[in-house]
Amino acid sequence: MSTKQLNDIHTMIQDDLATSRQLLALLEAETQSTETRDYPSLSRLLEQKVPLLERLKKNAACRSQWLRSMNQAATEENWASLLSSLNDQGLEQQWQVLKTTIEHCQTSNETNGKLINRGLNSHTQLLNIMRGNGNSANLYNAKGSTTSMHLSGAMAKA
Repeated sequence: MSTKQLNDIHTMIQDDLATSRQLLALLEAETQSTETRDYPSLSRLLEQKVPLLERLKKNAACRSQWLRSMNQAATEENWASLLSSLNDQGLEQQWQVLKTTIEHCQTSNETNGKLINRGLNSHTQLLNIMRGNGNSANLYNAKGSTTSMHLSGAMAKA
């Protein structure tokens, strides 16, 4: 591998590490905004996340292309093997830090998704109650069988 390619790999991993750290900070801010129901902030955070995700995706595609140019499958194992063959402990350590940071991003993103879905479900239920949509609750009668109790009637009309 040429010195230029080695420098390119160093630069790409450093860029991905900085990008993933920015993304993690945005995801943590997203968690806070979701918990406090600061919806305008969520929209701004999404706009900031998109270019970071695109940059990470672009660099992942470059890594895949490097591996394919060496007649290797674009897999995590092959990339780790390539880095190992370069005998650069600092580079391998940065790669491990990057992988850990990406894993934290994925965990935080999953948590945010759950928080957003929970909030959405809560809002949907509240809207249904306010609109008087037929929510029904299954109740047990004295014989142990279920009966349906329909809740209807709008709480307020405009």
